[in-house]
Amino acid sequence: MRFLGSDGSISFSNTITRRRFRTLGVITLVTLLLLAFLYRFALSGSTFKTTKEAGYISSDHLLKEEKRNYSVVIDAGSSGSRVMVYVWNTLEQESINSNKHLPLIERAGKKWTFKTSPGISSYVDSLDNVGIQHIKPLLDFAQNIIPQEKLSETPLFFLATAGMRLLDKKQQESLLLNACNFTRTNYAFQLSTCDDSFQVVSGELEGLYGWISVNYLLDGFDFEKSKQKSLSHGFLDMGGASTQIAFEPSLIQSHYRDNLARVTLRSLNGEDHVFNVFVATFLGHGTNEARRRFVDQLKHIAIKDDTTDAVPSINDPCLPSGLLLPTIDGSAVLRGGGRFSECVTATEPLLNLTSCAIEPCLLGGLSAPKIDFSLQRFVGVSEYWYASHDYLGLGGLWDVERFERQADRFCRRPWSQLERLLPSTNEIVRTGRLQMQCFKAAWLINVLHKGFGVPRGLSSNFESINRIGDVEVSWTLGALLI
Repeated sequence: MRFLGSDGSISFSNTITRRRFRTLGVITLVTLLLLAFLYRFALSGSTFKTTKEAGYISSDHLLKEEKRNYSVVIDAGSSGSRVMVYVWNTLEQESINSNKHLPLIERAGKKWTFKTSPGISSYVDSLDNVGIQHIKPLLDFAQNIIPQEKLSETPLFFLATAGMRLLDKKQQESLLLNACNFTRTNYAFQLSTCDDSFQVVSGELEGLYGWISVNYLLDGFDFEKSKQKSLSHGFLDMGGASTQIAFEPSLIQSHYRDNLARVTLRSLNGEDHVFNVFVATFLGHGTNEARRRFVDQLKHIAIKDDTTDAVPSINDPCLPSGLLLPTIDGSAVLRGGGRFSECVTATEPLLNLTSCAIEPCLLGGLSAPKIDFSLQRFVGVSEYWYASHDYLGLGGLWDVERFERQADRFCRRPWSQLERLLPSTNEIVRTGRLQMQCFKAAWLINVLHKGFGVPRGLSSNFESINRIGDVEVSWTLGALLI
């Protein structure tokens, strides 16, 4: 395994990223001594405060541009791909007066990220368009903010997630090879082999990377605290095709000991710190896949009860009132009812809450270590934030009763009113989000409280986040740190 070295280069461990990560196993993550130390993240907007005072390192320690090193990671999700540009500085440890135990990145924020839709998996039947339509906008963005002379030494990684995991192996390989060949031909970024630089990441690895990112940014890796048995932050990620959970159990029960990822972090003084992390992924339980399964469920019931040849019109409590929406295959028309509580009830069976050998049981009947929600703090990203914040204005500290009231009011509004919320730009994407808001809100409540067992009365230990200071929270940062 090769890490961020004194020359600023970054690469991934083949043994970790080329094979599917399993919770049964050991993963060692080591950070070297020579890393970036320029920016202290301002955490004033986060409810989960850290013990360190945020601020900026003195300008005396700023380096010239030639000392900066760049890395590009593309998070290729089911609904779209997002490029993240990270900047690192190779500074001698002793040149900076900092109490931080792990190194900090210099830049990563709104101006350093760009997203395009739809996801790369949408091009499975039009491979020739992958490069020009999907890859080019992402890499043009990155290329325009990285100095030209740095491009050839800037490593690039294209990491695909659940949308690609739904495809068969041959389809995955064809898409990734087309993307890689287009990149090699048209851009000067530093690439290893196509297999190393363009990959499908397992859900477990995605969850573990996210856990590392969140704790890195929120001082969950405060090693002085860890000596006092303080727990790191738990991590929840809700994407379009899958959802992940990762946390450090407060008590390691013997029957789970071999099912935890053993994570070793090395602090700047060379001391190793071990974390035992439970990671689980649930393919098909992201918002878009859950919605697809729900519509299939509605169609199955309607077709079974319908004796006519006409296209059935199906009542859908999870769509805004007055909205008529044809299904993707055109086999039915969904008629919005705007009934939030009914939507919550109707979508609960999609969790597949079956019994498991050893309780507690998560969604899908998966046995997991017991979570002490009075001690364990969780943060949720992606749809946990978007479905709470974008139209309900409730991102941040979770208040389930307030969320339910706001969601109910939103879902009752007729579609003719909701349409006025649409912006003039990116209307197709925003229309879909607006139409699915009621469903996503109901799905969030079910996954959080029924699927993962967060007690309604103790939900203050959960918070949805999108940014920490200037940094957009993304599992891609965790991928860079190992």
